[in-house]
Amino acid sequence: MKEQQSGRIVIVDDDTAGRLAMTRALQKVGFEVSSFGDGVEALAHVREHPDLELVVTDLKMPGLDGLEVLRRAREIVPDVGVLVITAYGSVETAVGAMKSGAEDYLEKPVNIEILRSRAANLVEKVRLAREVNELRAVENILEREGSFEGMVGRSPAMLELFRKIQQVASA
Repeated sequence: MKEQQSGRIVIVDDDTAGRLAMTRALQKVGFEVSSFGDGVEALAHVREHPDLELVVTDLKMPGLDGLEVLRRAREIVPDVGVLVITAYGSVETAVGAMKSGAEDYLEKPVNIEILRSRAANLVEKVRLAREVNELRAVENILEREGSFEGMVGRSPAMLELFRKIQQVASA
């Protein structure tokens, strides 16, 4: 049995069969997946769900291409992970996608096990980065004020408590 995963992923691909195969493969191991046939619909979903961790986008699509989806998704959610897929693979294409901000790149036909592995890695990377940013925010408050809401402490347990307080307060 495969290890269960969690995380919110958006898939954007104009190839219906490929999009559905990737969606099912990621859902099967526990990811929450929303899939779209074009970038405009996908970006509307990203706006409504800024807590998602990963966008998987085809590179060549009518309308908005994958690099434009990447650029606009990052405008909405700056720390979202992006994995680009394409049937038109070349070293130049891969380098271009990475220079544009993609964290990873897969060629079609997509190997489902590799997709699952890379999606899990990228979701975890985004989660860790978000956690670090939350902890830094708490640490900045502690450095500036010497306390957090009247409480004093710098131990890992206290920092975790301060982080949870901040999360609840911002919710």
